[in-house]
Amino acid sequence: MGERLHEFYDWLHTLRPDQVIYEKLFNAPGRSALTLNAMTGVVILVAMQRGWEISSVSPMTIKKAVTGTGRASKKDMVEYIQKRYPEVTDHNEADALGIWLWYSEAE
Repeated sequence: MGERLHEFYDWLHTLRPDQVIYEKLFNAPGRSALTLNAMTGVVILVAMQRGWEISSVSPMTIKKAVTGTGRASKKDMVEYIQKRYPEVTDHNEADALGIWLWYSEAE
């Protein structure tokens, strides 16, 4: 995991956003929770080093903004996002676009 985090850290330094919004982690099992929390920590560290604004949002908030219900499944999220962005193929892309859509509409 250490090598992956270092590569992720280096990759983040190639970006130039003004703001970072990450999805809060809820109820992830074991090792995946450890990895996701570690990666979130790296994102926060780099954002602080670069002076980027940092925000977080809950999965339920994103699901509600995209599908109308905070209890939508991953499949539901992908289907709703694909209506606007048919090139989306998986739930990770759908979640990222969901965060962007939520933020865009909240502004």
